[in-house]
Order: sequence, then structure tokens, then C-alpha cells
Amino acid sequence: MKKNVFLQKSFLSPQECELCENYMDMKIANGLKQHKTAHGKFWQLQGDPLTDALGKTYENLVSQILDVEVSLTYSIMRNWVKGAFLNWHRNKWECEYTVSIQISDSSWPLGFTDQDSPKIEGVQNLEVINALQGDAVFFKACELYHGRRPLKDQFLKNISLHYVEKGSYNDNLHGRRALGDSFQTLNKPNGGHWEINA
Repeated sequence: MKKNVFLQKSFLSPQECELCENYMDMKIANGLKQHKTAHGKFWQLQGDPLTDALGKTYENLVSQILDVEVSLTYSIMRNWVKGAFLNWHRNKWECEYTVSIQISDSSWPLGFTDQDSPKIEGVQNLEVINALQGDAVFFKACELYHGRRPLKDQFLKNISLHYVEKGSYNDNLHGRRALGDSFQTLNKPNGGHWEINA
């Protein structure tokens, strides 16, 4: 990866964004549960067949853009509600390379810093990227602290596609047996029992 964070304009077409928006709206209309957390309210589709298929479809293009051969670990589409925010955080290693795609026809700036602990030190070296509909922000989510200020719009949809280097230790579908399973097929080690041999 040539740069730790960069914007890829028009990664998805307006029609692809509309398809994703309609899909999420139909899921919500059919009873998708809303999450209520300390960071606000949102609906979430994790490892969904549509978003995993999108991530798999663009796997080769993402590899070309990053100049690293990658494998999809999982995807998330969220419909955020006004006031939601993201504190400064780094993601787990299954999110080695993240592609954050703006789906709604609006914008929610994403801030980045390369420092060790912005929560303690105060934010320095801040870089803010403002993606528009169809734009994608590429970044190393497991290394870079990133966050968002409270959402001003009533609702906003985005998709995060998470990749790892192909053939690496974390190239394991984030513990699932299959893509598109909505995290219903998690592999359990040791014959189906969670054990720690320490």
C-alpha cells in the first residue's frame, strides 16, 4: 500500500449505491433490529450475502489499487441515525485493509491520525477525508486511529469491506466457514468447543 490512507473517487456507480440503499431499506422494513450503543443508533448487516458478494467482486480491483494481493474477511453495511459517532479507534487485524464506501448521497467526514494514542495525547497530525456517494476511503484500519464526529444528517448508509493479505494468518474469513453467511457459521476449534491451552 503506497499511502496509509487515500480516497478512490467513484469506486461504486450511482446505480450500485442505489441498489445497496434499497436493499438496506427493505431489510429494515422487514424487521431488521436496530442497534443502540454508546456511539448512537444504527442498523447493521454483517457478512450479508449482498455486501460479501460486493467485497468478493471487487477483490481483484482492491488488490490492484493497493498493490497487495488481498482476500475478503468480512463486510458490514450500516444505516446510521443522526447523532451517531465513532470514537478514535483501531480495528482488529481481520481489518488489515479497509475500504469504506459512502453509499448515501451525502457525506460524513472520516478523520485519521497516525499517532499512538490520540485519546491520551490529544489529536495531532489529523487528516480528514470527505467521501461523496460512491467514493471509497482505503486505509489500514488495524494501524491507523480513525473516527467520526456526530452525524448531522437524519440517516446515512455506508459499507466497509475488510481485507487481509492473501495467504496470511488472518486469511480465514474472520472465523467463518463461508462468505455471505451473516456470521451464522463461525468455526469453533477443538471439535466445536472453545478451549484455551495455556
